[in-house]
Amino acid sequence: MAKFCIFCGCPPIDKNKEHVVPHWLIKATGNPNRKAWFGFVFSAQEQTKDREFAFDQFTFPACEKCNDKYSALESKVQKIFTTILDEGKINSTEATYMLDWFDKVRVGLWLGFNQLDKNLYEVEPNFHIERRIGQYDRILIIEKTDYKEKRLGFAGVNTPAFAYTPSAFSLSVNQYCFTNISYNFLFARRIGFPYPDKLEMIPDRNELQCNIMPARCRVMNPLIQRHIKEVGTVIYQPMFPQGLMSEKSSEYNNQYVKEKSIDFESGIGRIFLHCEDEKPYWIDDDEEFFLTPKTIQHGHQQHIKAAINISEWQNWLNNDNFSVDQLDSESRKFVRSRQNMAKKINNILIDHHQNLLKKYGYSQ
Repeated sequence: MAKFCIFCGCPPIDKNKEHVVPHWLIKATGNPNRKAWFGFVFSAQEQTKDREFAFDQFTFPACEKCNDKYSALESKVQKIFTTILDEGKINSTEATYMLDWFDKVRVGLWLGFNQLDKNLYEVEPNFHIERRIGQYDRILIIEKTDYKEKRLGFAGVNTPAFAYTPSAFSLSVNQYCFTNISYNFLFARRIGFPYPDKLEMIPDRNELQCNIMPARCRVMNPLIQRHIKEVGTVIYQPMFPQGLMSEKSSEYNNQYVKEKSIDFESGIGRIFLHCEDEKPYWIDDDEEFFLTPKTIQHGHQQHIKAAINISEWQNWLNNDNFSVDQLDSESRKFVRSRQNMAKKINNILIDHHQNLLKKYGYSQ
């Protein structure tokens, strides 16, 4: 496969290596040279086997200039992570940096595993990290466990569902588990922002088109029309930079959207916070808040459930969230066959982990 910069997608200039999972986080969770599991190696010629190597070797090509550009974000998020793990308060700006960072890591893992798997799922990336940070509505769920030892891991990144739609994954850091979901117009309608009437795939282009409907200018709870099984703090952030739309919509130019934005001109919405059994609410720009969950879960049980939950998120995101009516019959069949295959494999993973819950006597 041709080598490209994981940030900009171009052939690397003054090539260096980018740790998709940053070195500071690897070091904070144990020996950087420790071996870790990075899914399976699939081969038509050989038996499937585990992929294991040192965390410190999980790097991919990058331009020196691109890598330097994002080092500032890494420095900010390193401090924010320390604050969260120490159960301190953060503000809206810091939460936005955190969500930008999760966009960066999620897309980086998608591109990284695409390279490791030698494009097993025949996905030619038409975007890279730089084009996806801060583009779509996003959610971060923070859970806390009783784990005592240090740990670092991620789930949901070595599946066909993630290869086709890299919109949901989870990251485990010591006692915490972070579940990150980002998708176009994920909760725009229910948070009161402009929303699409119908998302349609455009023939011969790996893009979606839609008509933008006027904002409803009110919150409808819950924001996500599926049960959130994770137990912890949930932060939502609507995003509308419109950098990926062919034409900017005038529907965003209303008072409600302006009031519910941290930076209206840049399309950055305010943080909407839901702390377990409390009523969800908008965070003021200068307000500080805790992300520490009230509930502390059994570590091993939560670890198994996290694998189930992320597979279910991916199935939900892949479940006919856009129309293929404009495609010819062969293209429609191809798109639906990929979705069905991805869902089938995720359902196998769900069944496996549900059996593990039963094996260990944990509640479902």
